[in-house]
Amino acid sequence: MKGPPNLEPLPPAFVARMRDLLGAEATALLAALDEPRAPGLRLNRLRGSVTDLAAYLPWRTEAVPWCPSGRVVSAASAEVADHALNDAGVYYQQDPAAMVVAEVLSPSRGELVVDVAAAPGGKATHASGLAGDRALVVANDLGEGRARSLLGNFERLGVTNAVVTHGPVYRLTGPLGGRADAVLLDAPCSGEGMFRRSVAARAAWSEAAVERHSLLQRRLIAASADLVAPGGRLVYSTCTFDPRENEEVVAWLLARREDFALEPAVLPGTSDAGRFGLPGAARVWPHQGVGDGHFVALLRRDAGAQRSTASRAIQTGRRGGSRHGRDERHRRHTATE
Repeated sequence: MKGPPNLEPLPPAFVARMRDLLGAEATALLAALDEPRAPGLRLNRLRGSVTDLAAYLPWRTEAVPWCPSGRVVSAASAEVADHALNDAGVYYQQDPAAMVVAEVLSPSRGELVVDVAAAPGGKATHASGLAGDRALVVANDLGEGRARSLLGNFERLGVTNAVVTHGPVYRLTGPLGGRADAVLLDAPCSGEGMFRRSVAARAAWSEAAVERHSLLQRRLIAASADLVAPGGRLVYSTCTFDPRENEEVVAWLLARREDFALEPAVLPGTSDAGRFGLPGAARVWPHQGVGDGHFVALLRRDAGAQRSTASRAIQTGRRGGSRHGRDERHRRHTATE
């Protein structure tokens, strides 16, 4: 396994923020962000059983605690990406922490699943695989080019029961408002979980960026909530550590939508987010296990709620779509998410 890329030092303001949040534990987190990372892959259930597919892998692997189809691989990331098994759709190269999201979403056959910010497709294809390609997955992203990458990954992994769209989230609320059984918002974020592998993520980070993303995330989660059918669920996730982009965004929505409630989302190997005020949400920390870091929360809409959506949230999403297009074109998503 190769060492980390030639990274600049962590932003001093980020270091200070983590020490304030985590106390003595911050030392372990900051050290982990400067350590080598092992690549991960998720075996594609649409190509066979996990056991059978794992037998084809030429590398030594380690199981991902929260994802039965996930593996951490003792090989260079480029070697995993360039292998013929990847081209054949036997697996999808993905950070192990990112695999927690679709596992929490837990889609079932016959459901309408909407991934509102889906490119490059790791979580959307994971959702399709969990449902045996028998859920209808609507995978959306802002730009046409990113939507094409989604389509390519669906084709490579053998997903057939899917629709790929592009545009701001609010455009989905007209045809799909109040109709989706499961909605996933893996929100654009400041990308602190990518510090271990991305020079650009370290360079782009600032306190202002965290605040800017927090505002964008509130607009996106409001629009995403309008897609959820009564009794349906919304999963919100990011690959960042700051509570302003995680727990506080979810709490903001819950304070405004009495028809939503938080459900436990803690899986094996994850930690509860109660220390940051949202018990039941889950975190993956790079110093506590495999993966670069993730936050995930599961919200359920009241089964007795009205199916219609809130027009104000749609209007807010319209403004958020424009800002999203200008500011988030895309430094967060990578081919491993």
